[in-house]
Amino acid sequence: MIPHSFRRGAAALGAIAILAVVGCNDDEDTTAPSGSIGISLPSSSVTVARGATATLTVNLTRHNFTGPLTISVEGLPTGVSAQDINVGATETQAVISLVATSTATIGTKTVTIHVAGSGQTGTATFSLTVGGTSNFALNSTVASVTAAPGASATTTLSVARTSGFTDDVMLTVTGGPPGITTSLSAPALTTTTQTTDLRIDVGPTVTPGTYTLTVTGTSSNGGQQTETITVLVT
Repeated sequence: MIPHSFRRGAAALGAIAILAVVGCNDDEDTTAPSGSIGISLPSSSVTVARGATATLTVNLTRHNFTGPLTISVEGLPTGVSAQDINVGATETQAVISLVATSTATIGTKTVTIHVAGSGQTGTATFSLTVGGTSNFALNSTVASVTAAPGASATTTLSVARTSGFTDDVMLTVTGGPPGITTSLSAPALTTTTQTTDLRIDVGPTVTPGTYTLTVTGTSSNGGQQTETITVLVT
């Protein structure tokens, strides 16, 4: 027969053992990773010319988290490279340089940005377009135009060529709200057609405000340049 005193001692030891196990579990919970990292890009697409460099800003949102991170880029076209970036424990922004060789593969590809470190991971994607060498620049006679609802304004576009560049440059205009329409007197700038008039028509229902139009010039070898025009509707 087991003495009562021994049984009481054994029960006490059992209770201590249970408390010890519970204590270990509590310790594990308090050391579990917490927080998260968010990634955002100011643009979903980037264009780089052969032999040139383009940049992309990566914004990091830290949710109850500090610690160093590494940003890497995956899925780049052949001939385009980007170095890994080490981000400090509290930094929230980094700039990636996308370097294209003179023989980089022309085309558009989806590229993935990876962020990892300190127990955190995240990804974001963007569209990268590699074009031909851009030995030209687009120019506008004015950077902004003013027109009332129901009226129109005009600016003249031209192309500046360098390094013996002779390709035709096709023009497209994007941006602006519904009700603002555009037309070009010539859709392309060539060695014989050096300028084109851009007419901007503002519909009668357009709300007064400031709007932005982007003119994109694309050469036959894939090179691109842009010119921004501000439209003030009064």
